[in-house]
Amino acid sequence: MALADIGQQITLDVIMSAVFGIEDEAGATAAESAVRASMIRLLQLSTHPLATAVQLVNARSPEPRGVLRMILRPLDRAIYAVIAERRREGADGADGAGRSDILTVLMAARDDDGAPLPDSEIRDELLTLVLAGHETTSNSVAWTFERLTRNPGVYRRSVEAARSGDEAYIEALINESMRSRPVVPVVARELLSDWRFGPYVVERGVIALVSILLLHHREDLYPRPFAFDPERFLGVKPSPQKLMPFGGGTRRCLGAALAMAELRAVVTQILVRVDLAMTDAPAEQPRHRNVTMIPAHGGLVTALAKD
Repeated sequence: MALADIGQQITLDVIMSAVFGIEDEAGATAAESAVRASMIRLLQLSTHPLATAVQLVNARSPEPRGVLRMILRPLDRAIYAVIAERRREGADGADGAGRSDILTVLMAARDDDGAPLPDSEIRDELLTLVLAGHETTSNSVAWTFERLTRNPGVYRRSVEAARSGDEAYIEALINESMRSRPVVPVVARELLSDWRFGPYVVERGVIALVSILLLHHREDLYPRPFAFDPERFLGVKPSPQKLMPFGGGTRRCLGAALAMAELRAVVTQILVRVDLAMTDAPAEQPRHRNVTMIPAHGGLVTALAKD
């Protein structure tokens, strides 16, 4: 089975609960279910070989056009339908109809003139939160077990840690997974002033790309950088300048704490509940989806029957 698919189901449930207040898919309205189905379809289509071409066509357009606009249309309809449902409930009032999800907060927000946010802006915020808030986490789960099933000693140690409640080792395991296979391999920053980098001077206004993947494999920072060794993080607080799976600086991922909480819970429960077969298959190659680096086969694992 592909752990990316399982991870996606779990993390999508979490983010749909936080963003839309949908605690149980069985209790979701038709519009809320349509948001979930359209989101999954969008992610599946984003791995199609033509997806990169579609993105390039839209690279300089402030609004989606062409094929991308057509693909997004069902998702937009579903999101606007959910917003309309909530307005009928009175979720845009001061009490938010008793709800505490992010959609309710956005609908109750007012600008400096006291006007509510337009539906289009609420849609943009919701789409960003849902996409950024679950896909990276689900693929981190997949990469973690892609690495573990190729490192039997680390896998056995991880199972022992999960079943004995050794949270420090699980944290180290997740950090090592994100170091070895960062889901977002590169970040970009527009320089607001001239910047000296060694013998080079880069002028303001330039957009500089920083490779998180290469940073995480510098031998002077991480001895034996291609070894999968969670113990390098035991008893060590990772430096934000050396370990950057969530980016860095003032634009570091706002959802980092939520992502880490999800990863600890999901990885621990898989280790506790399921025995996995080890494999001598080659490492899964990375496949790019939008700005993320995902396992080419979704983090394939084989579950064994419990004794």
